[in-house]
Amino acid sequence: MTGHCPCCGVDYNPTPGHDNTPSRSGVCTRCARHYGWEPTAEPPIWLLDIDGVINASRAGWSRAPHSTQVWSSMDRREYRIRWEPQLIAAIRRIHDSALAVVRWSTTWCPDITAVQDRLGTGAYETAFGDRPAHLVWAELKVRAALDVLEGGRRLIWTDDVEVDAARDLFPELGEAEKAGRALLIAPNPSRGLRPEHIDLIEAFCKEEQ
Repeated sequence: MTGHCPCCGVDYNPTPGHDNTPSRSGVCTRCARHYGWEPTAEPPIWLLDIDGVINASRAGWSRAPHSTQVWSSMDRREYRIRWEPQLIAAIRRIHDSALAVVRWSTTWCPDITAVQDRLGTGAYETAFGDRPAHLVWAELKVRAALDVLEGGRRLIWTDDVEVDAARDLFPELGEAEKAGRALLIAPNPSRGLRPEHIDLIEAFCKEEQ
């Protein structure tokens, strides 16, 4: 974003985290913080899966995806992760600009630090930690999604497997989606999130509440 702050006149600096970055309240971050001009609605929580969403065999948008190996402490072995750097940059941009708060909702949560280091993502919170023996991962993911809505926040949930099943099993998710309080995306697991998904997410984040 180019231009200047209508409050203090300083030229905007697009670098995330800079005091002169434009805030969601329409002025620079420094003025928003100083005068308490924060948006009335909190940004959505984005529950973000990894396998089938970031990690996909054909994850590349315009060229072959990047690839690395990450150790799983649960399975005691390494797994190959393939990802699109432009997707990682888009996720970081959305989180750093406060359009949404990214929160990991993935079977990788117990080893998320290693994944973040390898992929170059931000250090985001996790929706859960280790899986209790009496629960399956799907239950943890659904509980995380419902908790976001019950807490009064809008929800973005990107998961290649659980989204469609949860929408059918839990009417409150479908109702929230129809009411504009939830954006549920189940990408093709072999391709992961694409540019059109990012466009949908950004548009959802910018909707007035």
